[in-house]
Amino acid sequence: MISRPGKVSLMLTFRHVLNLNGTCMTGSPSKSLFEANIISDSTYVRSMKEAYYNLSMNRLNTSEFFDQLRAEMATGGQVVVNFVNAHCFNIAQVDMEYRKALNSSTFVLNDGVGIQIGASLLGFRFQENMNGTDLIPKILSTPKLCEKGVYLLGAKPEVVAKASREIQARCPQAPVVGYSDGYFKDTDEILKKINDSGAQVLIVAMGVPMQELWVENNRHALPGVRLIVSGGAIFDFLTGTVARAPVWIQKAGFEWLFRLAQEPRRLFRRYAVGNVVFLFKVLKLRIKMSRPIGDG
Repeated sequence: MISRPGKVSLMLTFRHVLNLNGTCMTGSPSKSLFEANIISDSTYVRSMKEAYYNLSMNRLNTSEFFDQLRAEMATGGQVVVNFVNAHCFNIAQVDMEYRKALNSSTFVLNDGVGIQIGASLLGFRFQENMNGTDLIPKILSTPKLCEKGVYLLGAKPEVVAKASREIQARCPQAPVVGYSDGYFKDTDEILKKINDSGAQVLIVAMGVPMQELWVENNRHALPGVRLIVSGGAIFDFLTGTVARAPVWIQKAGFEWLFRLAQEPRRLFRRYAVGNVVFLFKVLKLRIKMSRPIGDG
């Protein structure tokens, strides 16, 4: 259940208002990435989730996540990991299929200070920022988790090929058994390639909400894949195609501004407009939740 304190106060500084999207907390540059009431269809993790407005999210730190991940994979079922930042939350409010895909996944992890602000309105806090840019390399670097092979799906042909070489060089314990770019037309052919590869882990990096919808619609056709992770721009970051901000900018919480400077046309609406939209949506939902049942 969600705790509903009688009075919820929220102080939004200039930094908080702007810094709402993911991949904006502490982390390392791309070269050192490897160093470092709604229910899901996973009965084991179900009790570990909290209602986050109309989403269901895990409140875990990195250590707890890996403990839970190992336990889930030990059951023999398929595990799906997704990440939600302010931009994702906005999309989930207007795309019901995407929202359903998120809520049916095993893990839904918080990415960015915006999601933390939304949690404070509900009276709780996430333990740490769980963005995929930092967490996916840790998954690939974890002994035995990926030893039966990893398949990479998404990004441009030259980027995913380079990501394959990068992972293979830095994570020999996670052999890359195949990869495909994200510009395919024949889904059945891609599914056959993944199945034939014998991969145990699949990283899908096709952007939000395409990657989550693809996983939700096709994961049952991948019986041998034990772990599927939606990775966004992870291959771009791993290969240095898109540079991460210097560490001090990451620690200050302004990596979003660094990315906006890199791709202003593509990201202006997401950050400049999307952050305001996010605040409006969570405040509206919180006020609605505070009203007595049947009121208005």
